[in-house]
Amino acid sequence: KMRVTPVVLVLLAAHSATVAGQKLRAWGSSNTFVYGDIPTSGQRTVALNSKMLVFAGSEGFVNPNMLYMFDPTTLAWSDSTEFVVGEIPVSRTQPAVFSFENNIYLFSGRDAGGNFLNDLNRFDPTAMSWNLVDVTSPTRPPPRSSVIGIVIRSKFYFFGGFDDSGGFFNDVWSFDPRTGAWAQPNTTGTGPDGRSGTAFLECGGLGYVFAGISKAGYQNTLHRLNVTTMVWEDLSPGVTGDVPKARQDHGFSVAGGDIYIYGGRDSDGKMLPGLYRFRPSDMRWTLLPVGGGATPQTRGLAALLALGDFLYLFGGYNDAP
Repeated sequence: KMRVTPVVLVLLAAHSATVAGQKLRAWGSSNTFVYGDIPTSGQRTVALNSKMLVFAGSEGFVNPNMLYMFDPTTLAWSDSTEFVVGEIPVSRTQPAVFSFENNIYLFSGRDAGGNFLNDLNRFDPTAMSWNLVDVTSPTRPPPRSSVIGIVIRSKFYFFGGFDDSGGFFNDVWSFDPRTGAWAQPNTTGTGPDGRSGTAFLECGGLGYVFAGISKAGYQNTLHRLNVTTMVWEDLSPGVTGDVPKARQDHGFSVAGGDIYIYGGRDSDGKMLPGLYRFRPSDMRWTLLPVGGGATPQTRGLAALLALGDFLYLFGGYNDAP
């Protein structure tokens, strides 16, 4: 039986420009020094203005009204729940959450009644207010959960997820926040099959999809999308090094022009250890030999965030009894 991992905030500590310079050294826990109102679990976490924002909840549901902030410079948590106002979205599982121009966006998910959603919401952290984003186009993505959203050149791109039929999505949708219009661009090339529990990241102005679960089972393929030409590439045949095992629900981040993944769950339901780096410049995966006395528990659905010179790992679930 899965359970939410107790609050753990660990960081990859080393010298200045650690992440960008790849001088990764050791895990260390900052829990000992953290103070304030710490969330009991982190359901969706995003970096904004050098801070970590956590939308908490329970039993896997994200409650957009339960907002916590972590300041890595002071190691202080703050509970901002009582100040959140506006058109607060309903609680939901596995929405896409990302930041753009000092706002946070939340899209899709599945509510407590089992309904799949396709609403797009915006949170202004200055006004502490939610509002439903106005859509000007007649079409929008079908409702889904476990979709991932990224931002490339001021447009939002979404990939993946599943719906109430049990089907997995491999369509790409874009949203222009300037015009409020959704579009489903035609893609060519060799793209990933439909999947959920995947990573979709922006790195160097391109979109990368790694791993996840599809109708064919657990995957460890790596694909790249050029959003200018809308051409997919299957990079898997050309990658070298310590290629990570097939998985879903892994943490992922981009720092210093490289892609990082941590944890996740394999096809046997086992939680996977290890921090991996993919370097697009040489198409190589590396299992990083990171030590430290506070090595984190294995976990799935954890947030892996690059803030300043550190990588932060927070929340998730594990298979402990």
